[in-house]
Amino acid sequence: LTAVSLHSPERKLEVTLQPTARGARIQLEGIAWRPLPGSSIFLDSLSVKGEIEGPRFAIDSLDLRIFGGRVRGTAVLHASPQAAIAGEITYERIEAHKLGETLGVGNQFDGEGKGNLRFSATSPDWPAMLSATQGGGDFTLHRGKLGGIDLAEALRRASPTPVTLGGSTRFEDLSGTISLTPHASRFSHLVLNAGLLQASGQIEVDRDLQLRGRMEVTLRGAAGRAVRPILISGPVKAPLTQSASH
Repeated sequence: LTAVSLHSPERKLEVTLQPTARGARIQLEGIAWRPLPGSSIFLDSLSVKGEIEGPRFAIDSLDLRIFGGRVRGTAVLHASPQAAIAGEITYERIEAHKLGETLGVGNQFDGEGKGNLRFSATSPDWPAMLSATQGGGDFTLHRGKLGGIDLAEALRRASPTPVTLGGSTRFEDLSGTISLTPHASRFSHLVLNAGLLQASGQIEVDRDLQLRGRMEVTLRGAAGRAVRPILISGPVKAPLTQSASH
């Protein structure tokens, strides 16, 4: 036996196994494929190459076309004594609104993203793996918007109590670092450039999609420069903003 080849009925996914002295080399190739019927995750293409040795699956090449962009990386999966994964990826041209729709926050956030991420997770079973993920990396979004968060209007109104302003903040660039834990995603060292408006700070999103953050907002105009810290809270789909003391 030199190789075993399998494919899905529609030939959207093909798997090739080649026996080795300690296990098997595996190669997965797919196109226009969903991991599960009805899944919100859709891969334009995928290519995965690695080696299986007992309960260990080492992926030495991962290449996905997803969310309008590309993801590449490596990972190691363990099935015993409990499910575990660790790896790192780089991504480019990821469309934020497509990612947001998959994560359940809708298309209120937009932009073309690139960056990197190191991640790991340990769980009693594979279905609970995503909620156990932790990691960190850097990211940049180009030509996008923050839906539901109008920083310029929040600066003008200077409300001392939380209010829902709606609107959005369009930007040329938004960069920062991301830290993932099983309980929340933290976006730190944020720097937003939107013409006459600049902002910096951090925002945290918990598992219930509740926001908590603070941005130092600067708006330049003919009358000079206005600077004010803005607190952000409430649900992701309807954020609240208020003025903060310096």
